[in-house]
Amino acid sequence: MQTLDSSTVQATETPPISIVVIGRNEGARLLRCLNSICEADFPRHQLEVIYVDTASTDGSAKRAEPLADRVVQIRPARPSAAAARNAGWQVARHELVQFLDGDTVLHRDWLRTAVRAIRIPHVFCVSGRREEADPQRSVVRYWVHRDWCIPPGLQRVCGGDAMFQRITLIDLGGYDETLIAGEEPDLCLRAVRAHKGRVLSLDVPMTVHDIGELTLRQYCRRCVRTGHAYAEVALREVTRGGHAWVRENLRIPFPLMLLAAALFASLSLHTVWPLVAWIAILLGQYCRFVISELRVVKSIKWSLLGALRRFVCKPPQLAGQFLFLFRRLTGVGRGHIIEYDTCSSELDRPGYKDPEELPQGPPAAHDARSGLEVHRGKVAVDNQVFESRKLYETWNAQYYDSRQTQFYDETLRRIVQGLGLSRGDEVLDIGCGPGAHALRLAGMGLRVVAADVSRTALALAEEAVKDAGLQEQFTVCQQDITHLNFPDGRFQAVLCWGVLMHVSDIARAVAELSRVLQLGGRLALGVNNGSSLDALLVMAFRTSVRRRVESHWELFGRCRYYGTPSGPLLVRDIRVPHLIHHASSVGLRCLERRAGQLTELHSRVRTPWLRDIFARVNTIWSRHIAWPSIAQNNILIFEKYAAAGRNH
Repeated sequence: MQTLDSSTVQATETPPISIVVIGRNEGARLLRCLNSICEADFPRHQLEVIYVDTASTDGSAKRAEPLADRVVQIRPARPSAAAARNAGWQVARHELVQFLDGDTVLHRDWLRTAVRAIRIPHVFCVSGRREEADPQRSVVRYWVHRDWCIPPGLQRVCGGDAMFQRITLIDLGGYDETLIAGEEPDLCLRAVRAHKGRVLSLDVPMTVHDIGELTLRQYCRRCVRTGHAYAEVALREVTRGGHAWVRENLRIPFPLMLLAAALFASLSLHTVWPLVAWIAILLGQYCRFVISELRVVKSIKWSLLGALRRFVCKPPQLAGQFLFLFRRLTGVGRGHIIEYDTCSSELDRPGYKDPEELPQGPPAAHDARSGLEVHRGKVAVDNQVFESRKLYETWNAQYYDSRQTQFYDETLRRIVQGLGLSRGDEVLDIGCGPGAHALRLAGMGLRVVAADVSRTALALAEEAVKDAGLQEQFTVCQQDITHLNFPDGRFQAVLCWGVLMHVSDIARAVAELSRVLQLGGRLALGVNNGSSLDALLVMAFRTSVRRRVESHWELFGRCRYYGTPSGPLLVRDIRVPHLIHHASSVGLRCLERRAGQLTELHSRVRTPWLRDIFARVNTIWSRHIAWPSIAQNNILIFEKYAAAGRNH
């Protein structure tokens, strides 16, 4: 008979575990998480603590070093929990892997409980109860607390905090990093389909989560993320021949479908009884939800409030489903993270830096969200960004493809008419870029002075001019629109299309354009309209998914900054009335404001037939409707009626 000594028994009860903690700008919450691992009822030498940091800017990686055995820093193009967890388990050394989020606290007894449970045959994953810290501090926190609840027993899915057998992760290739949410259920469903076993959910405490001071708006955004995950994972399951989460997806729009049916019936039958029946059904459902909550919390107040969660979450979840379908069909915004979390303290805020970590020298700060240098609330934009050849290749592909040829041809002809030009006249095309508009002007018989701040753009323009055989009609020169090296009154006509949106000092640029214009000469500006449908939709979209782009408001409109390989690129949605008013102060009178293109969606979608539709809409809008107030692009024709000096 074989005898086991005490050390062998202890090793069997406490096998080595790799604990993967993921986080991004978790601050103090990360320290609480790592300390809870050290205080767990489990031999510390049997634990391998791995912290995976995703591009934190608050010094989280440095803070974790004393408490973690290994710190892994990743900077994926699209940060996600899936990428962080994959980076963690792939460097883990042990056969059991416990995943934790950096904003949780591990329960002292969980590891021993999980080790015993995961030995059960046909179980590849074990999870317990995740509870929200102080759930009754607010209604929204209580709703999140109830969202974490997973019934005990054998399940098909788990949440983010769970213990896995590493062999299962290896066989399945880990989490799917292309998902913006729902990567844990997707992994579990793939494992069940591969006959790896089931998920065992235990009715024992596992972690305490701290979601911070979540607002109702952030909770709704969280529900948008949930609806998106339901739709995306369900579609993947259907394509694999399964039916998981199909029922959950149908439950989300069902109340609103009933409302639509009730409204239709009421209008058709000229009676309110269908609406009354719909309200009665909702009240019955609410009573059922209240009774279900009472079994858990034993409090009438929190049962009544908790039952409301089932109704509040439906509209934003439905919005998440529609958002997924829109992204799926158009390709717009695919892969963009829908963020909702908030940090609970100054220490936890993204962008927080310890005093000793702040850069020394000039009064500049580093923006955590965009990685850009910020001076006095504005991003420092360098003209070097326009020296990237790839930037112009991207713009050509997005804005100047064959679908837009008709629109640009017609619009340039109208601009030439508005400028009062005829064959042989001279025009300054400032900010000419690679010469797309300048070539059209030359094709109309005009002499063009093509100027740009970028040497790369001018080189591309010269190549295009040479290929077109129009060298005799062209003069190419390097100019900064805010410091033009032309004498006063040099030009009869000036075209400036799509340039002011990238200029940091619009007031100076407009003054310079006025200065080089002859008295009675005309200026054509093509600008982004800040009150267009495009601008409003983009703002609403970024707000709904909380896509972080550094921005600020100024007199002439909202400025956004996008990171490029050459540096930050400024893009401004211009307040056209403010621009017209300022132009009058430097001697320019607005003669005409008309619509250019209605929308830029043709540059954002990938589906060819949708691009064709938007291109045709732009042409029709510009040709027949020409209503500028909601159009993305406005064409402004000014006439110089008074002198303007350099000091404007």
